[in-house]
Amino acid sequence: MELHFDPSAALARMDDDTELLKMLIGVFLGERQSYRQKIQSAIESASATALGDAAHTVKGASAAIGLEYVRSPAERTEKLARSGVGLEDTALQRQASELLNALDTCEPALTAWASEH
Repeated sequence: MELHFDPSAALARMDDDTELLKMLIGVFLGERQSYRQKIQSAIESASATALGDAAHTVKGASAAIGLEYVRSPAERTEKLARSGVGLEDTALQRQASELLNALDTCEPALTAWASEH
């Protein structure tokens, strides 16, 4: 999956308030480790409900800043986790892994954009 960060869409929702978007990016990056931990904890405890909740949180936070690269796998993880399949389901395991990878690799693009604006 290619990193997709669309700050123009996020800025349009914020009346082109660059400072607000930079602040929200900072919050997202500050919370990223917490998001990872909640996802990992849900996987370790085999709780599809907790995984769905964690993915939902990530989906909203990434959508707020226009980070489709993270929002999309978060949405797919949430849907699968809430569909009734267990964490033994390989599709759900793949989705959760993709979401974790997206969280791990999104920082450079966000940091670069924030430092340029």
